Amino acid sequence: MDSKTRILFICLAQFLPEFIIAIPVIAPLICWLIWKDDADPQVADYARRRLNTNISWTLWTIAGVLLCYVLIGFVILPIMIIVWLVAVIKDVIRASRGDTSYKFPWTVEFIRRPGN
Repeated sequence: MDSKTRILFICLAQFLPEFIIAIPVIAPLICWLIWKDDADPQVADYARRRLNTNISWTLWTIAGVLLCYVLIGFVILPIMIIVWLVAVIKDVIRASRGDTSYKFPWTVEFIRRPGN
């Protein structure tokens, strides 16, 4: 499997259901663990960034659901869904062109690049 195919595979794994909390985090985690020592560092870096993205967005989703108890979450969650969909579509388009530099909004870098 070439690098571009691996990057698109990682990118499309983001479409897994967000409401099943473990799935969006496990798919990029497996990809990162498999390909982190890959000959192409771009694949490992992309997988690491998507893992950070999915961890961040899972935590934001949990926070939004918890905020539904004070009624703010009912406003925040639809906004989050729209932002997430637009970001994923932008990422898929850029990844299909070979550009892996897209940074998702609201992403916290939990797993840092080696050497940083």
